[in-house]
Amino acid sequence: MDSCSKIIILITLSAFAGFAASKPTDFRPSPQLDLATVINRTVCPIEVKINEDLNRIPQRIKMLTCARDVNKWCAQMNVPKNECCQHRHDDVSLSCVEVEDVAMVYYPKTDKTQPLSVSVGCVCMMQESIKVPDAEPNR
Repeated sequence: MDSCSKIIILITLSAFAGFAASKPTDFRPSPQLDLATVINRTVCPIEVKINEDLNRIPQRIKMLTCARDVNKWCAQMNVPKNECCQHRHDDVSLSCVEVEDVAMVYYPKTDKTQPLSVSVGCVCMMQESIKVPDAEPNR
């Protein structure tokens, strides 16, 4: 085998090795849920509201806010309240928190673009709570 053939074989093997290394090893599809499933089964229930402004582009923006009754799903499924989001557990407080993002909107009448805060969901957040040591009364 001449040196030119060896180089071609090495280049071919290198290309296949690079291709094999770049392919993901996990072929499972990423889980996807539709909005109705998420709204009805999340630990922090979501309410869908439409923010409408006819003088703005886009005129309608879907807002996903925290529901008023955050333990609704847990109650419907008979899940104990201490296993849902709105409670305190040892040194941790769990609560449903609204997630916001910024969307740029355009107002044609004024020819201005500006940011608009948009609620995009509700998640259960943990916050560490600090215990106050027992205080002795001053004498």
